[in-house]
Amino acid sequence: MSADASTIPAKRTRPFYRDLSLQILVATLLGILVGWLWPGSADAMKPLGDLFIRLVRMVVAPIIFCTVVHGIASAGQARSVGRIAARAIAYFLIITTFAIVVSLTLVNVLQPGAGVNADPSTFTGSGVTSVEESAKQFGFGSFLLGIVPSSAVGAFADGDVLPVLFFSVIFAFALSAIGPKGKPIVDGVELVAQVFFKIIGYVMAVAPIGAFGAIAFAVGKYGPSSLIALGKLVGEFYLCCVVFVLVVLWPVARWFGVNLFKLIRYIGAELLDRKSTRLNSSH
Repeated sequence: MSADASTIPAKRTRPFYRDLSLQILVATLLGILVGWLWPGSADAMKPLGDLFIRLVRMVVAPIIFCTVVHGIASAGQARSVGRIAARAIAYFLIITTFAIVVSLTLVNVLQPGAGVNADPSTFTGSGVTSVEESAKQFGFGSFLLGIVPSSAVGAFADGDVLPVLFFSVIFAFALSAIGPKGKPIVDGVELVAQVFFKIIGYVMAVAPIGAFGAIAFAVGKYGPSSLIALGKLVGEFYLCCVVFVLVVLWPVARWFGVNLFKLIRYIGAELLDRKSTRLNSSH
């Protein structure tokens, strides 16, 4: 018996103006226009970009904690998880070293920052000062002390990734060690992670405003010519990603018998399916 066509809900298509990529592109163009026509408004536009960055940083540490804790605590035996974690850390260190070499080579060859009309002596903000302080040379002992947070709450308050990751791993192993009694906590951590991912969705909704403020500030402060340097930086980023995939990830994947390009297509399809599911559920 065929179903009545009138009972089948019509598939709703999302309006084109609700596409986030299009919104960011339009906001970027408007930011260029505002920065070019009203350069005096550059300082007023800067907080919009800074606000978006703060919103993102606000949820980074909790998301790292929830995903790491749930992943380790739900994996089962701590011994097997420990072996996998040790291999993952070694892989991370080696591949990160190659990534640094590739990126430094490209940035020295292409020099994306050349031509920016910026005076380094004017960079006196608190953000610049904190970067300069963190960039000071320090020994291996200082590096180890920097990994371990001074307190559990301090790891999240400071927002540094490594202390949060260290505390998350320790917490996950302790949670796994108490056995079935910790399952309610594991389920609760998974639920909290879903809440924070939902918050990320809210934050991304204001990404066009952040892009507008950042571009308007850059153009108003340093002139339209700064767009050339920004464009070179974006182009170098994508070039660096392509070089890294072909030179580093592809040989590693072949070494372990993994077809990297099939894996990329599989992950991309999975992300698109999840996105479409969320959009349909929102309607």
